[in-house]
Amino acid sequence: MFKYFRRKFDYKEEKPYENTISKLNESKYCDVNEVEYEFIKLLFELFNQQNLNGYIKLKRLSNRAIDFYYNGYPVGKIKLNGRKTWFTYMVNLYEFEKITDLKQEDFNRLINLWIHYIKMCKF
Repeated sequence: MFKYFRRKFDYKEEKPYENTISKLNESKYCDVNEVEYEFIKLLFELFNQQNLNGYIKLKRLSNRAIDFYYNGYPVGKIKLNGRKTWFTYMVNLYEFEKITDLKQEDFNRLINLWIHYIKMCKF
């Protein structure tokens, strides 16, 4: 059905995001573009800085967005393909916020929203 990648994040690898990107490229919906590649790379770098080493799962959805799970819990989604770009993150266990019209400079701030939620919930 959906191609996704789930694994325990290992910071000892030189480029741990490469395997994640190769699995997302196997999706029948679309390949990983350059903007998504940079986002995933930054995601792994920021998780490394914050010492978050749980299970990371990225799944391509039919609307070409990427669904993000940490230790099996949903954290958010991001769509960087096409004209309309957006980012969602969980505010609490039952509510989420959506940010539209993304710029590449916003990625660092947006990933920090995911990190804040993960630390708040203590996954």
